Amino acid sequence: SQAGSVPFVYEDLNWLTSVNPIGGLAFPSRVLSMFSLVLTAHLWGFDPWAFHLGNVLLHLLNGWLVWQIGRSLEWDGPSTTLSTALFLWHPINSHAVLYVRARTDLLSTAFVLGAICLSLRTPSHLVRVWWGFSLLVLLLCAMASKEIAIVGFPLLCLTRWLRSGTPSLSHRMIHAIGIGVVLVLAVA
Repeated sequence: SQAGSVPFVYEDLNWLTSVNPIGGLAFPSRVLSMFSLVLTAHLWGFDPWAFHLGNVLLHLLNGWLVWQIGRSLEWDGPSTTLSTALFLWHPINSHAVLYVRARTDLLSTAFVLGAICLSLRTPSHLVRVWWGFSLLVLLLCAMASKEIAIVGFPLLCLTRWLRSGTPSLSHRMIHAIGIGVVLVLAVA
């Protein structure tokens, strides 16, 4: 990949220099994404290489999470490998790696995929409360990275529903309500 040699593109530099870590963040609803960018700027200055490296590392993390989800769903080896390769090397993802502002997409994706990964690992009865709390924290972090991550809630419900085989009526009702709430919020 040539991400390390690519300069800032479009309005990346103007956008980054408008972030004021002392007086507030440009987009307070994306506080985790902004914190990540401010931290990168603080550690390495406004060197495009550092920002692109952070995006590449987040993209690789997301690929690893896709692979973990495939393994948790018990896909055969080639299916998991192929889906991960498609995710990592699909041309549409070059935008997320090369465009510094796309850090919001990468972070929100990492948190949503992390929540799905965690949800596929059913905990023992003793740790179920911490497991549920961790899922909620991951989804809230995803939304603190980018608002569209609200889709993580119905994705999580759908994943659990598909994983459970034949869910009971009460489980289907809970999942339908969760998906319905998100659709209403998306339309509003």
